[in-house]
Amino acid sequence: MKTVGIIAEYNPFHHGHLYQIRQLKSRTGADFVVAAMSGDFVQRGKPAIYDKYTRTRMALNSGVDLVLELPVCFATGSAEDFAACGVALLERLGVVDVLGFGSESGDCQKLFQVASVLAEEPNEYVLKLQNLLKQGVSFPAARAAAIEHCCGDSLKSLLLTPNNILAIEYLKALIRRDSPIKPVTVRRIGQGYHDTAAAKQEILPPLLLSARPSGKIIMPWYAASFPKRYWRFCKICLMNVRFRNTPMKKRFLVHRCLFFQMISVSC
Repeated sequence: MKTVGIIAEYNPFHHGHLYQIRQLKSRTGADFVVAAMSGDFVQRGKPAIYDKYTRTRMALNSGVDLVLELPVCFATGSAEDFAACGVALLERLGVVDVLGFGSESGDCQKLFQVASVLAEEPNEYVLKLQNLLKQGVSFPAARAAAIEHCCGDSLKSLLLTPNNILAIEYLKALIRRDSPIKPVTVRRIGQGYHDTAAAKQEILPPLLLSARPSGKIIMPWYAASFPKRYWRFCKICLMNVRFRNTPMKKRFLVHRCLFFQMISVSC
């Protein structure tokens, strides 16, 4: 049997998370999925959009077999602390064979090359970083320049996008622990982390996509795991034509319904 581990916030669980789980299962042949998830507070100390029990039910109804909570001091810490705690937790379980994570790059070999330099900190890298910091360059920019100096310009860009940065932190943690867990990355598709515009097919939740001209609403298979008040809210909005035709309220509805963005209507 093979088990894949995922470190996540699921804040909230959305279609991209489901895609990641399915891809990891397909590519690794894993029988089980274990998720190490933030509790009620996430990175930068922000409260989660939905409580940890709701997010856990969302994950369990979408292919995850076990959800473990990350200690709050690490869940709200830096990307390095977040990744190090998640990797340590999954490794100490003794059953996780593969660590799966998303990245904009999708190239685990290149990510591993950067992570190796950051984990081992060779003198060439340290001297370049220190010189740039003394010149008043910000740490992220100095680190990217030091990586460019050591690894070449092609790898510098890996430190400019959030999912690549977190992926590198996961790999750093694996290297420093000399972990037997094998890394596998799934390339992120669709909108970027900081994008504000989105394609209709990806932004609209299944509940909205399931509304038919006849007025009948088809409930997705995972509906039972969510609080009833959210479904009631969406039903009222779907049946109210004036509400749907008001742009500002429409945007509010889409924002609220990101909660349901997990599977396509065809599922």
